[in-house]
Amino acid sequence: MRRSDPCAFLFDEEERKPPGDFLLQFDALLELNEEEKKVVRAVLDGLVLRHQAKKFMDRQHAA
Repeated sequence: MRRSDPCAFLFDEEERKPPGDFLLQFDALLELNEEEKKVVRAVLDGLVLRHQAKKFMDRQHAA
């Protein structure tokens, strides 16, 4: 694990890492308390679900 890599604490070597423009935000997550982390996870989950639903609807309308 490289000390200069802020994602090294969050991701194993084999895991995907966030895009470079998100590195500072992911580094900041290390300082959040558990309740704040739950909020971040809920927001991200909601955004991912919204994105997946939009992709699904776009495919349905294209067919």
